[in-house]
Amino acid sequence: CLALSEDGDVMSWGTGYKGQLGLRNVKECIVPMKINMSERIMSIAAGDEFSLAMSANHVYSWGDNDHEQLGMGPCAYLLPDTSVPREIHGLKAGIKICAGSDRVMLLTREGHLIAWGDNRHGELGVGDTTRRCVPVSVKCEVSFTDISVGNHHNLGVSSTGQLYSWGWNEDGQLGLGDCNNRYVTTVVPKCPVFDPIQSVGYSSFGLHGTTLSQSV
Repeated sequence: CLALSEDGDVMSWGTGYKGQLGLRNVKECIVPMKINMSERIMSIAAGDEFSLAMSANHVYSWGDNDHEQLGMGPCAYLLPDTSVPREIHGLKAGIKICAGSDRVMLLTREGHLIAWGDNRHGELGVGDTTRRCVPVSVKCEVSFTDISVGNHHNLGVSSTGQLYSWGWNEDGQLGLGDCNNRYVTTVVPKCPVFDPIQSVGYSSFGLHGTTLSQSV
């Protein structure tokens, strides 16, 4: 588990055999412990055995990297220790960061999407199923105001109020009228504005609203 205090400190507890606690040699913890971070943290996210933290300017990752979800590049296995937070160099902090099972989606301040990690179902939205070991831009003609990430699929609300979905769709969780995966961001047709949106596990949820605002 991860928790963020009002002072910007990150706490973790639970199982950490893949280093996801960020406490170096601690493999299991039954009480919250403070992670040693170099700066105040604004937001956090937890995937499947890996973790993320975002400050006002930087993004940090730690834990399991079997699917390149730490965003450290092709030589990440050479890092001496991925059980402590490490900055993802060259990546600027955004307004929201989300973790799926083994991938990450970041919403930039300009409304663009950055993604990396597992991509077996096209969940990165980059047009193919090849995983990415470093952050890459998701090509889309619109800007986004909110995103939400499930295990292997995503939802996004554009600045014009349209709902988009992409990734795994075996159970119809993309809301597109079929069960075919989508490798790029795709408009959900005839759909009202949702505020907020939430994709959890293999399902998607939304609250119908009359205005669009940032999800909390």
